[in-house]
Amino acid sequence: MSCSHSREVKKCRHCHKLVVSIESGPAGRPGPRGPTGPTGPTGLSGLIGPTGPAGNVSLTGPTGATGPIGGLGSIGPTGDTGPTGPTGATGLSGATGPTGATGPTGSTGATGVTGAMGPTGLSGATGPAGQTGPTGATGTTGATGMTGVTGATGPTGPTGAIAAPTLAQSLTFTTSGSFQLPATSTFVVVQAYGGGGGGGGGGGMFLDVSAIGGGGGGGGGAGGMAAGAYAILPSTVINWIIGAGGTGATGGGMDVNGLTGGSGGNTVVTLPTAILTAAGGAGGWGGISGDTGFGGTGGTGGSGGATATGNQLIVQVIPGGDGMTGQTNSSGPTGATGGMGGSNDLGVGGTGGGETQPGGNGTVPGGGGGGGGGGNSVNPQAGSGGNGAGGQVTLTF
Repeated sequence: MSCSHSREVKKCRHCHKLVVSIESGPAGRPGPRGPTGPTGPTGLSGLIGPTGPAGNVSLTGPTGATGPIGGLGSIGPTGDTGPTGPTGATGLSGATGPTGATGPTGSTGATGVTGAMGPTGLSGATGPAGQTGPTGATGTTGATGMTGVTGATGPTGPTGAIAAPTLAQSLTFTTSGSFQLPATSTFVVVQAYGGGGGGGGGGGMFLDVSAIGGGGGGGGGAGGMAAGAYAILPSTVINWIIGAGGTGATGGGMDVNGLTGGSGGNTVVTLPTAILTAAGGAGGWGGISGDTGFGGTGGTGGSGGATATGNQLIVQVIPGGDGMTGQTNSSGPTGATGGMGGSNDLGVGGTGGGETQPGGNGTVPGGGGGGGGGGNSVNPQAGSGGNGAGGQVTLTF
Protein backbone atom coordinates (compact mmCIF):
# COMPACT_ATOMS: atom_id res chain seq x y z
CA MET A 1 0.00 0.00 0.00
CA SER A 2 1.44 3.18 -1.10
CA CYS A 3 2.03 6.05 1.34
CA SER A 4 1.45 9.67 0.70
CA HIS A 5 4.42 10.74 2.75
CA SER A 6 7.86 11.30 1.28
CA ARG A 7 11.08 11.03 3.19
CA GLU A 8 14.26 13.15 3.11
CA VAL A 9 17.47 12.51 5.02
CA LYS A 10 19.47 15.62 5.95
CA LYS A 11 22.48 16.43 8.17
CA CYS A 12 22.09 18.90 11.08
CA ARG A 13 24.23 21.97 10.86
CA HIS A 14 24.80 22.17 14.58
CA CYS A 15 25.33 18.67 15.83
CA HIS A 16 26.15 17.12 12.51
CA LYS A 17 23.67 14.27 13.09
CA LEU A 18 21.47 12.79 10.35
CA VAL A 19 17.88 13.86 10.58
CA VAL A 20 15.07 12.18 8.71
CA SER A 21 12.33 14.64 7.77
CA ILE A 22 8.99 13.40 6.59
CA GLU A 23 6.83 15.65 4.50
CA SER A 24 3.15 15.31 5.08
CA GLY A 25 0.44 15.11 2.48
CA PRO A 26 -2.85 16.89 2.59
CA ALA A 27 -4.65 16.26 5.82
CA GLY A 28 -7.60 13.88 5.82
CA ARG A 29 -10.62 14.16 7.92
CA PRO A 30 -9.96 13.56 11.50
CA GLY A 31 -10.81 10.09 12.60
CA PRO A 32 -12.50 9.29 15.78
CA ARG A 33 -10.44 9.73 18.86
CA GLY A 34 -9.00 6.54 20.01
CA PRO A 35 -8.49 5.57 23.58
CA THR A 36 -5.48 7.03 25.41
CA GLY A 37 -2.73 4.57 25.39
CA PRO A 38 -0.65 3.83 28.42
CA THR A 39 2.16 6.18 29.21
CA GLY A 40 5.41 4.86 28.01
CA PRO A 41 8.47 4.71 30.17
CA THR A 42 10.57 7.81 30.59
CA GLY A 43 13.45 7.82 28.23
CA LEU A 44 17.04 8.23 29.30
CA SER A 45 18.38 11.73 29.58
CA GLY A 46 20.59 12.76 26.78
CA LEU A 47 24.20 13.76 27.24
CA ILE A 48 24.85 17.35 28.25
CA GLY A 49 26.36 19.22 25.44
CA PRO A 50 29.53 21.27 25.75
CA THR A 51 29.35 24.79 27.17
CA GLY A 52 29.25 27.41 24.58
CA PRO A 53 31.80 30.19 24.44
CA ALA A 54 31.27 33.14 26.75
CA GLY A 55 29.58 36.14 25.30
CA ASN A 56 31.24 39.51 25.11
CA VAL A 57 31.02 41.67 28.29
CA SER A 58 28.98 44.69 27.63
CA LEU A 59 30.17 48.14 28.79
CA THR A 60 28.86 49.55 32.11
CA GLY A 61 26.06 51.87 31.48
CA PRO A 62 25.95 55.40 32.87
CA THR A 63 25.08 55.90 36.57
CA GLY A 64 21.45 56.39 37.08
CA ALA A 65 20.04 59.51 38.67
CA THR A 66 20.18 59.74 42.49
CA GLY A 67 17.06 58.47 44.06
CA PRO A 68 15.02 60.57 46.49
CA ILE A 69 16.29 61.01 50.13
CA GLY A 70 14.87 58.42 52.40
CA GLY A 71 12.85 59.26 55.48
CA LEU A 72 14.58 60.38 58.80
CA GLY A 73 15.74 57.35 60.79
CA SER A 74 15.25 56.95 64.59
CA ILE A 75 17.72 58.74 66.98
CA GLY A 76 20.66 56.54 67.90
CA PRO A 77 21.89 56.05 71.54
CA THR A 78 23.81 58.92 73.22
CA GLY A 79 27.55 58.55 72.87
CA ASP A 80 30.08 58.68 75.78
CA THR A 81 30.92 62.11 77.21
CA GLY A 82 34.12 63.43 75.76
CA PRO A 83 37.07 64.59 77.96
CA THR A 84 36.80 67.96 79.73
CA GLY A 85 38.31 70.74 77.76
CA PRO A 86 41.02 73.02 79.23
CA THR A 87 39.96 75.75 81.71
CA GLY A 88 39.36 79.02 80.05
CA ALA A 89 41.23 82.17 81.00
CA THR A 90 40.07 83.95 84.20
CA GLY A 91 37.76 86.77 83.46
CA LEU A 92 38.36 90.28 84.73
CA SER A 93 37.49 90.99 88.38
CA GLY A 94 34.22 92.71 88.88
CA ALA A 95 33.97 96.03 90.68
CA THR A 96 34.10 95.90 94.53
CA GLY A 97 30.65 95.90 96.05
CA PRO A 98 29.65 98.40 98.78
CA THR A 99 30.86 97.74 102.38
CA GLY A 100 28.35 95.80 104.43
CA ALA A 101 26.95 97.07 107.72
CA THR A 102 29.18 96.54 110.82
CA GLY A 103 28.26 93.34 112.67
CA PRO A 104 27.58 93.27 116.44
CA THR A 105 30.59 93.30 118.78
CA GLY A 106 31.72 89.79 119.73
CA SER A 107 31.97 88.65 123.35
CA THR A 108 35.18 89.37 125.23
CA GLY A 109 37.74 86.57 124.89
CA ALA A 110 39.24 84.73 127.84
CA THR A 111 41.95 86.50 129.83
CA GLY A 112 45.38 85.59 128.49
CA VAL A 113 48.04 83.82 130.52
CA THR A 114 49.84 86.03 133.02
CA GLY A 115 53.18 87.05 131.62
CA ALA A 116 56.46 85.95 133.14
CA MET A 117 57.53 87.70 136.34
CA GLY A 118 59.82 90.61 135.72
CA PRO A 119 63.19 90.87 137.47
CA THR A 120 63.23 92.20 141.02
CA GLY A 121 64.34 95.81 141.15
CA LEU A 122 67.46 96.84 143.02
CA SER A 123 67.07 97.56 146.74
CA GLY A 124 67.29 101.22 147.63
CA ALA A 125 70.24 102.47 149.59
CA THR A 126 69.92 102.38 153.39
CA GLY A 127 69.32 105.81 154.78
CA PRO A 128 71.78 107.32 157.32
CA ALA A 129 71.25 106.49 160.99
CA GLY A 130 69.70 109.24 163.04
CA GLN A 131 71.69 110.99 165.74
CA THR A 132 71.53 109.60 169.28
CA GLY A 133 69.55 111.87 171.56
CA PRO A 134 71.15 113.31 174.72
CA THR A 135 71.02 111.29 177.95
CA GLY A 136 68.49 112.63 180.40
CA ALA A 137 69.58 114.00 183.76
CA THR A 138 69.72 111.59 186.70
CA GLY A 139 67.01 112.20 189.24
CA THR A 140 67.77 112.95 192.91
CA THR A 141 67.96 110.06 195.37
CA GLY A 142 65.05 109.91 197.71
CA ALA A 143 65.44 109.97 201.49
CA THR A 144 65.97 106.67 203.32
CA GLY A 145 62.86 105.48 205.01
CA MET A 146 62.64 104.57 208.70
CA THR A 147 63.44 101.03 209.80
CA GLY A 148 60.31 99.10 210.51
CA VAL A 149 59.52 97.22 213.71
CA THR A 150 60.82 93.65 213.76
CA GLY A 151 57.97 91.21 213.47
CA ALA A 152 57.41 88.15 215.58
CA THR A 153 59.27 84.97 214.65
CA GLY A 154 57.17 82.73 212.45
CA PRO A 155 56.67 79.01 212.90
CA THR A 156 59.32 76.62 211.58
CA GLY A 157 58.68 75.67 207.96
CA PRO A 158 58.67 72.17 206.48
CA THR A 159 61.90 70.48 205.53
CA GLY A 160 63.05 71.65 202.09
CA ALA A 161 63.83 69.48 199.07
CA ILE A 162 67.14 67.78 198.83
CA ALA A 163 69.62 70.16 197.28
CA ALA A 164 70.77 69.18 193.83
CA PRO A 165 74.33 67.93 193.63
CA THR A 166 76.98 69.90 191.81
CA LEU A 167 76.76 69.26 188.06
CA ALA A 168 79.96 68.94 186.06
CA GLN A 169 79.04 68.38 182.39
CA SER A 170 76.50 69.72 179.87
CA LEU A 171 75.71 68.35 176.37
CA THR A 172 73.46 69.95 173.73
CA PHE A 173 71.81 68.04 170.85
CA THR A 174 69.95 69.39 167.78
CA THR A 175 69.12 66.02 166.20
CA SER A 176 67.07 63.13 167.56
CA GLY A 177 68.97 60.43 169.45
CA SER A 178 69.76 58.91 172.86
CA PHE A 179 72.48 59.14 175.49
CA GLN A 180 73.60 56.92 178.40
CA LEU A 181 74.63 58.86 181.44
CA PRO A 182 77.82 57.86 183.25
CA ALA A 183 77.70 55.27 186.02
CA THR A 184 78.61 58.02 188.48
CA SER A 185 75.59 60.20 187.59
CA THR A 186 72.57 60.16 189.92
CA PHE A 187 71.03 63.50 188.92
CA VAL A 188 70.26 65.18 185.56
CA VAL A 189 68.70 68.45 184.40
CA VAL A 190 66.90 68.27 181.04
CA GLN A 191 66.07 71.38 178.98
CA ALA A 192 64.06 71.03 175.74
CA TYR A 193 62.89 73.49 173.05
CA GLY A 194 60.18 72.87 170.44
CA GLY A 195 60.57 73.78 166.74
CA GLY A 196 59.64 77.27 165.54
CA GLY A 197 56.70 77.85 163.20
CA GLY A 198 57.24 78.87 159.54
CA GLY A 199 56.38 82.38 158.38
CA GLY A 200 53.26 83.02 156.28
CA GLY A 201 53.60 83.99 152.61
CA GLY A 202 52.85 87.55 151.55
CA GLY A 203 49.67 88.38 149.63
CA GLY A 204 50.02 88.97 145.89
CA MET A 205 49.28 92.30 144.21
CA PHE A 206 45.55 92.85 143.68
CA LEU A 207 44.60 94.22 140.26
CA ASP A 208 41.36 96.20 140.25
CA VAL A 209 40.85 99.67 138.80
CA SER A 210 44.42 100.22 139.90
CA ALA A 211 47.14 98.01 141.36
CA ILE A 212 46.97 97.52 145.14
CA GLY A 213 49.94 96.00 146.98
CA GLY A 214 49.43 92.78 148.97
CA GLY A 215 49.52 92.41 152.76
CA GLY A 216 52.59 91.03 154.55
CA GLY A 217 52.61 87.45 155.85
CA GLY A 218 52.52 86.81 159.62
CA GLY A 219 55.63 85.64 161.49
CA GLY A 220 55.77 82.07 162.85
CA GLY A 221 55.54 81.44 166.60
CA ALA A 222 58.63 80.37 168.58
CA GLY A 223 58.98 76.91 170.09
CA GLY A 224 58.29 76.64 173.80
CA MET A 225 60.82 75.62 176.48
CA ALA A 226 60.37 72.93 179.13
CA ALA A 227 62.97 71.96 181.76
CA GLY A 228 63.05 69.38 184.53
CA ALA A 229 65.46 68.10 187.19
CA TYR A 230 65.45 64.36 187.92
CA ALA A 231 67.08 61.95 190.34
CA ILE A 232 68.17 58.91 188.30
CA LEU A 233 69.90 55.61 188.62
CA PRO A 234 73.49 55.28 187.41
CA SER A 235 73.95 54.57 183.66
CA THR A 236 70.42 55.69 182.84
CA VAL A 237 69.60 55.97 179.09
CA ILE A 238 67.68 59.07 177.97
CA ASN A 239 65.94 59.22 174.55
CA TRP A 240 64.61 62.29 172.69
CA ILE A 241 62.98 63.40 169.45
CA ILE A 242 63.81 66.88 168.21
CA GLY A 243 60.88 68.94 166.84
CA ALA A 244 61.55 70.16 163.29
CA GLY A 245 61.08 73.79 162.29
CA GLY A 246 57.98 74.64 160.26
CA THR A 247 58.42 75.37 156.52
CA GLY A 248 57.86 78.93 155.32
CA ALA A 249 54.77 79.29 153.11
CA THR A 250 54.71 80.34 149.45
CA GLY A 251 53.70 83.91 148.66
CA GLY A 252 50.69 84.59 146.48
CA GLY A 253 50.76 85.72 142.84
CA MET A 254 48.46 88.30 141.29
CA ASP A 255 45.07 88.28 143.07
CA VAL A 256 46.17 85.28 145.21
CA ASN A 257 46.49 85.21 149.03
CA GLY A 258 49.65 83.95 150.69
CA LEU A 259 49.63 80.51 152.30
CA THR A 260 49.96 79.70 156.02
CA GLY A 261 53.36 78.56 157.30
CA GLY A 262 53.93 75.07 158.67
CA SER A 263 53.83 74.47 162.43
CA GLY A 264 56.96 73.54 164.35
CA GLY A 265 57.24 70.04 165.77
CA ASN A 266 57.19 69.05 169.46
CA THR A 267 60.44 68.02 171.17
CA VAL A 268 59.87 65.01 173.45
CA VAL A 269 62.41 63.67 176.02
CA THR A 270 61.76 60.25 177.56
CA LEU A 271 63.34 59.15 180.86
CA PRO A 272 62.65 55.87 182.69
CA THR A 273 60.25 57.61 185.08
CA ALA A 274 59.20 60.80 183.24
CA ILE A 275 58.33 62.39 179.89
CA LEU A 276 59.18 66.02 179.14
CA THR A 277 57.55 67.81 176.18
CA ALA A 278 58.31 71.22 174.66
CA ALA A 279 55.66 72.24 172.11
CA GLY A 280 56.40 73.70 168.67
CA GLY A 281 55.23 77.13 167.53
CA ALA A 282 52.32 77.63 165.10
CA GLY A 283 52.87 78.85 161.52
CA GLY A 284 52.14 82.45 160.56
CA TRP A 285 49.08 83.19 158.41
CA GLY A 286 49.37 84.34 154.82
CA GLY A 287 48.91 87.96 153.71
CA ILE A 288 45.76 88.97 151.83
CA SER A 289 45.46 90.03 148.19
CA GLY A 290 42.45 92.34 147.92
CA ASP A 291 41.18 95.89 147.66
CA THR A 292 42.67 96.16 151.14
CA GLY A 293 45.83 94.06 151.49
CA PHE A 294 45.45 92.94 155.13
CA GLY A 295 48.53 91.54 156.80
CA GLY A 296 48.49 87.91 157.87
CA THR A 297 48.07 87.17 161.59
CA GLY A 298 51.26 86.10 163.35
CA GLY A 299 51.56 82.49 164.50
CA THR A 300 51.02 81.66 168.19
CA GLY A 301 54.18 80.74 170.11
CA GLY A 302 54.52 77.12 171.22
CA SER A 303 53.61 76.38 174.82
CA GLY A 304 56.02 74.25 176.76
CA GLY A 305 54.42 71.18 178.26
CA ALA A 306 55.63 68.63 180.79
CA THR A 307 54.23 65.34 181.97
CA ALA A 308 56.13 63.32 184.53
CA THR A 309 55.75 60.42 186.90
CA GLY A 310 58.07 59.38 189.63
CA ASN A 311 60.84 61.40 191.15
CA GLN A 312 61.04 64.68 189.25
CA LEU A 313 62.31 67.44 191.50
CA ILE A 314 61.71 70.62 189.47
CA VAL A 315 59.72 71.28 186.29
CA GLN A 316 59.75 74.68 184.53
CA VAL A 317 57.66 75.66 181.48
CA ILE A 318 58.09 78.85 179.38
CA PRO A 319 55.90 79.35 176.25
CA GLY A 320 57.55 80.61 173.09
CA GLY A 321 56.88 84.10 171.84
CA ASP A 322 54.12 84.78 169.29
CA GLY A 323 54.99 85.84 165.74
CA MET A 324 54.12 89.39 164.74
CA THR A 325 51.22 90.17 162.41
CA GLY A 326 52.19 91.31 158.91
CA GLN A 327 51.60 94.89 157.93
CA THR A 328 48.46 95.96 156.05
CA ASN A 329 48.38 97.95 152.82
CA SER A 330 45.15 99.93 152.64
CA SER A 331 45.88 101.58 149.29
CA GLY A 332 48.61 102.17 146.74
CA PRO A 333 50.77 99.79 144.71
CA THR A 334 53.42 99.14 147.39
CA GLY A 335 53.51 95.70 149.02
CA ALA A 336 53.37 95.55 152.85
CA THR A 337 56.18 94.19 155.05
CA GLY A 338 55.87 90.75 156.66
CA GLY A 339 55.75 90.21 160.44
CA MET A 340 58.80 89.16 162.45
CA GLY A 341 58.96 85.61 163.75
CA GLY A 342 58.52 84.87 167.46
CA SER A 343 61.50 84.34 169.82
CA ASN A 344 62.19 82.43 173.05
CA ASP A 345 64.97 82.92 175.62
CA LEU A 346 67.55 81.52 173.16
CA GLY A 347 66.12 81.30 169.64
CA VAL A 348 65.51 84.51 167.69
CA GLY A 349 62.70 84.97 165.16
CA GLY A 350 63.44 85.82 161.51
CA THR A 351 62.84 89.33 160.20
CA GLY A 352 59.76 90.10 158.10
CA GLY A 353 60.44 90.48 154.36
CA GLY A 354 60.07 93.84 152.62
CA GLU A 355 57.73 94.11 149.62
CA THR A 356 58.12 91.01 147.36
CA GLN A 357 61.02 89.79 149.56
CA PRO A 358 61.12 86.52 151.56
CA GLY A 359 61.03 86.49 155.34
CA GLY A 360 64.15 85.59 157.32
CA ASN A 361 64.69 82.16 158.90
CA GLY A 362 64.53 81.74 162.68
CA THR A 363 67.63 80.71 164.66
CA VAL A 364 68.11 77.56 166.77
CA PRO A 365 66.52 76.69 169.08
CA GLY A 366 62.94 77.21 167.94
CA GLY A 367 62.97 80.73 166.48
CA GLY A 368 59.92 81.44 164.26
CA GLY A 369 60.28 82.30 160.55
CA GLY A 370 59.55 85.84 159.36
CA GLY A 371 56.53 86.55 157.14
CA GLY A 372 56.98 87.27 153.42
CA GLY A 373 56.48 90.74 151.96
CA GLY A 374 53.43 91.53 149.80
CA GLY A 375 53.54 91.83 146.01
CA ASN A 376 53.58 95.22 144.30
CA SER A 377 52.67 96.73 140.94
CA VAL A 378 56.09 95.97 139.45
CA ASN A 379 56.29 92.40 140.75
CA PRO A 380 52.86 90.92 141.66
CA GLN A 381 54.49 87.81 143.18
CA ALA A 382 54.78 88.13 146.95
CA GLY A 383 57.70 86.85 149.04
CA SER A 384 57.66 83.48 150.79
CA GLY A 385 57.77 83.10 154.57
CA GLY A 386 61.01 82.19 156.33
CA ASN A 387 61.55 78.73 157.84
CA GLY A 388 61.23 78.14 161.56
CA ALA A 389 64.27 76.74 163.38
CA GLY A 390 64.40 73.23 164.82
CA GLY A 391 64.35 72.49 168.53
CA GLN A 392 67.14 71.20 170.77
CA VAL A 393 67.82 69.21 173.94
CA THR A 394 70.43 69.99 176.61
CA LEU A 395 71.46 67.43 179.28
CA THR A 396 73.38 68.64 182.31
CA PHE A 397 74.69 65.97 184.73
